[in-house]
Amino acid sequence: MGNSKYATIKEIVEYGLEEISNKQTITINLKDFMYVYKVLQ
Repeated sequence: MGNSKYATIKEIVEYGLEEISNKQTITINLKDFMYVYKVLQ
């Protein structure tokens, strides 16, 4: 992460993404997904 004391939101979200395979998938309930989507808007 960056040199600052606090990480940016971008750094937090992107941390470890390189380690995740493109072949890995998840299953999520549509209602839960829409809740997360609205929270992140």
